[in-house]
Amino acid sequence: MVRSVTNTNPYRALPLTSIEDELSSGETPAVNCAVLEVAAGKALKCTYGTAVGGAAPGTNTAWVTSFTGIVYPTAVVAYDFTAAAVKDVLANVNVDDTQPSSTAPWAFAGNGVREYTYQVTCDQDEFGSNDSYEIPVENTATIRETAQTDSASAAVTCWKLDVSKDAAPTFTRTYQWQIEKSVTPAVVDLFDGEQAETNYTVAVAQTGAVDSGWAVSGNIKVVNPAPIPATLAAVSDQLSDGVNVPVNCSSLAVPANGGQVTCTYATALPDAATRTNTATVQQQINDAVVKGYQAVAQVVFGAPTVEVDKSISVQDSYEGGAPVLLQSGITTAWETTYAHTVDCNAAQQYVNGKASLTRDNTAEIVETGADASAHVDINCYRLLVEKTAQPGYTQTSTWDIDKRVEPAMQYLFEGESAPITYTVRVTKTGVIASEWGVAGAITVKNPAPMVATLESLDDVFDGKTFSCLNAPSPVAAAVNGEPGVLACNYAFALDGEVNGDNVATARQILSSGSRQDYSGMAPVDFAQASVTQVNASVNIWDVLNGGPPTLVGENVSADFAIEIPDVFNCTSALDYGSDGVARLVSGNEASIAETEQRDDATAAANCYRPLVSKTADPAYTRTYRWAIDKLVTPAQQDLFEGDTTTLHYTVRVTRELASTGDYWVDGAILVTNTNPYRALPLTSIEDELSSGETPAVNCAVLEVAAGKALKCTYGTAVAGRRRGRIRPG
Repeated sequence: MVRSVTNTNPYRALPLTSIEDELSSGETPAVNCAVLEVAAGKALKCTYGTAVGGAAPGTNTAWVTSFTGIVYPTAVVAYDFTAAAVKDVLANVNVDDTQPSSTAPWAFAGNGVREYTYQVTCDQDEFGSNDSYEIPVENTATIRETAQTDSASAAVTCWKLDVSKDAAPTFTRTYQWQIEKSVTPAVVDLFDGEQAETNYTVAVAQTGAVDSGWAVSGNIKVVNPAPIPATLAAVSDQLSDGVNVPVNCSSLAVPANGGQVTCTYATALPDAATRTNTATVQQQINDAVVKGYQAVAQVVFGAPTVEVDKSISVQDSYEGGAPVLLQSGITTAWETTYAHTVDCNAAQQYVNGKASLTRDNTAEIVETGADASAHVDINCYRLLVEKTAQPGYTQTSTWDIDKRVEPAMQYLFEGESAPITYTVRVTKTGVIASEWGVAGAITVKNPAPMVATLESLDDVFDGKTFSCLNAPSPVAAAVNGEPGVLACNYAFALDGEVNGDNVATARQILSSGSRQDYSGMAPVDFAQASVTQVNASVNIWDVLNGGPPTLVGENVSADFAIEIPDVFNCTSALDYGSDGVARLVSGNEASIAETEQRDDATAAANCYRPLVSKTADPAYTRTYRWAIDKLVTPAQQDLFEGDTTTLHYTVRVTRELASTGDYWVDGAILVTNTNPYRALPLTSIEDELSSGETPAVNCAVLEVAAGKALKCTYGTAVAGRRRGRIRPG
């Protein structure tokens, strides 16, 4: 539609501020003017146009606003569509399409539809490390004449199955073991009643291992991440060495949205070599397409999956008894030592005091059945007691012996001598039957190779006991098959003739401290007694003054007498002591050797020596010189008024021998007669000093009465001061 504004002023242009238009139906179409100014005397043409709500008739009014602010409305113009002119615009169009596989462009003279197809293929190279990827398909159709477009977007998601597998190699390692058993000591020597400990040592050690039963097994897992189910055509498994492995699948249909199918496989292998295990999964995409997937796992053998006999148990049986478990859970070298006590209780037949036993012991590895045995040989010993018994009695001759001496006492001076005579008389007084008894030998034999200890060895007969031992005694061990021997001779005194069994018992101290008795017997029969003649003849011996015995009567069978002389000599070599008396004793003893009867006689003599003593009284004159000295300390002292001090005085007097003289010695000589029974005649008395002087001795007489003393005097000057000795003559 067109509107125009005319400027009636031929001289001036008319500026306008706006031109507006409005339909009666309310629409206000935009007004398009080249300018908003109307040249002087000219007209301005403007256009407008708008769509309306329908074909109903209406009116249209415009308003022009001058720069002066005045608004000039136009006349109202009516419009009516019944009389409107019709123009066909775009009655035919052409349509283009962006998809190359379409048949566009298409021509349309009216409504129409065109259809075509586009094939989308999923490319495995596009997946990368993902389970899916998107293929966007964008398609736009455009009406060429109007440039109108419309698009259709297709979202194609490509999915692939997730195939994985594992490989679990397995094999069995069987450990090999050896077992050893020993016993110390292997040979035990025991006395009957003793016991000993034997120490058994069981040792096991692993000697190696043998591998076997190699195999591999595992799972092939197919996971379907797609929202649509998948169908498997086949699942296979193969090792790198060409071995095809049977596969067992729970199903060939894999559910959508993370559903999965797990297949298992397993096969034995010849060795532990490393292999590659490849699983192949074929998916049935459609009737014509099968998609293949592979998963690989390495078959690498490490530690054994089954260990046979890695841990073992050791049991032990003794003498066929029930096994006793020593140790379980042994995995490395192991050793134990335990003790068994053995004894001789089962020993029955002793031959020459010896019996033998064997004790077997077997240790076994429970798992493998391997065993080792050790046995102890037990030698059992009993002491053997043997004895003899010889009865007998004695017929004894009785004797008497008497000895005397004349004279029994004498008194002599030094230098004198005197004879004495001893007399021995032996008399046979009768015959006595005595000493009924039995005697013999007891022999204890030890067949064992070790020493036996006896606490006692007693012989019993007629209620009497003879003990061979005062203290425990050893019986030597056997050497080279010869038994050790302890022998004892015994004898019983009996009250008369007694016949019966004589039994000897040896009591052994066993190592345990207990005791074991062994006995031997011999009969006593006095019909076989031996008779011993005692002292039918005797030998007479005499001992004079402690000297060697002298046989004075040999094989004397009747009364007998003999005299034996002796002499007292009072020599100067005797010890006269301080009293001047030497006492001599002659002791003489006679004896009968067989009866041990004896008698003695003693003679005595006193030998007298005079006692000589003297005095020596020296005298002389000594003259002395004297000196005196006096000191005071301190010799000089300075004091203040009112002060005091102490002076110390010392007086020293010195004596010195000046001379000696007038030397003289005198004294008395005393001679005592120690013999109280006889006077002592003297021939002379002399005196001498060591310096050579011989002073005269003055005596009243030259005889000393019995038991008395004689006193003599002497005196003389000497040459000077000296020490000396005065010797009486």
